[in-house]
Amino acid sequence: MTQHPLSDVLIAEYWPDADPADIRRQFDALTSAERREWLIRKNGYFYRPNRAGYTTEKVAAGRYTKAEADREAAIEPENFTVLHESEVPDAPEVESLKAEVAALQSRIEAMTRDMSRNYRGRRLMACQAADDLHRVIDAIGVEDGSTLPLPEGMPAVPAPAIKREMQNGVATLLRLILLHNDGHISPQTLKRF
Repeated sequence: MTQHPLSDVLIAEYWPDADPADIRRQFDALTSAERREWLIRKNGYFYRPNRAGYTTEKVAAGRYTKAEADREAAIEPENFTVLHESEVPDAPEVESLKAEVAALQSRIEAMTRDMSRNYRGRRLMACQAADDLHRVIDAIGVEDGSTLPLPEGMPAVPAPAIKREMQNGVATLLRLILLHNDGHISPQTLKRF
């Protein structure tokens, strides 16, 4: 469980006579008011995003700020309900999928962690790193304009011969790593399992 940003010590310092749970509820209400976490329900159906139709499923419901939701609910208060998304339970299939995703993520993390413990995993990691470096070298000098240029300007684009030398350096480093990892290298092409 994540820790609330307002600790007991902080609450005692600034609101010595207040109930910490009440202070946290007020804090949460204030901070979540402008986040799009509110659902609008009309006669049992949730508004879809942008008020475009209705759905019975929380996952397909639109998310609105507290002010937007309250403004819409004020139109017909007897038919509308404003709910925070945490107040509406997820459908059982969503909960099941969340559990499956969490289990797969933990398996992937464990596998990634364990890759460096055997020669095949290390080989795969080294080859992937070499592929990444080759892509970086190929892209040197290609700018899409999505970031501001460096204050001192971009360095000159290396000549093709320089890029070839960088690629050869990566290949040499990879061969050296694989030679000491499992001894399986080829002077022609790198054999990858």
